[in-house]
Amino acid sequence: NQFEIDNVQKAGLVPKVNQLASDALVFICSKKNPAKKISEEKIAEILKGKQDIQLVCDKSNSGNLIYLKNKFRLSGEIKQVAAAGSDSSVIEYVAGHPNAIGIIGMALVSDYDDKKVKERLSKIKLLSVQYKDSSGKLLEGYPVQEELATQNYPFIRGIFVINLDGRKNIGTGFANFMVSERGQRIILKSGLLPFYMPSRDIQINTK
Repeated sequence: NQFEIDNVQKAGLVPKVNQLASDALVFICSKKNPAKKISEEKIAEILKGKQDIQLVCDKSNSGNLIYLKNKFRLSGEIKQVAAAGSDSSVIEYVAGHPNAIGIIGMALVSDYDDKKVKERLSKIKLLSVQYKDSSGKLLEGYPVQEELATQNYPFIRGIFVINLDGRKNIGTGFANFMVSERGQRIILKSGLLPFYMPSRDIQINTK
């Protein structure tokens, strides 16, 4: 954010910032909860203490919570949000408490080929989010790669690598690799949205 940029510049450093991918905030609930969706408006009301629903995140100073505070322009203490201690604890808590709604990063549930992801999804379900566009039209988005690409999900955020060292080092090499086609394919395979979509050649045999 601008506050962090100002502090870095005051220290005389020139950061190199590269966006690697797009991630999303995901709202989850127990398989026993009949809900399939939640509205953006309802999320804001819960955070303001106007809805009697328990939200659960990893930590009280969680980046997920900071993102929500900024998005809804909330100041002061956030209401009705419990800190479970870790992302895995959020999933376990929500799985055992049907009335709770958890907040996690999409990376935890995006790679459907990962055994750990399959195990997590066997305990919880992902909620779609209803929201209004700039014209007031009601839309609904689901936290999957395709809907991040079409901007059809309201809680998308960027993943960046920030290099404060002007020299070529391991960090620079890592950043260069991750923005390369091979690095972006790894991100694509993980189920997140790469910043530079890798090309794909398809050969069609008409014979």
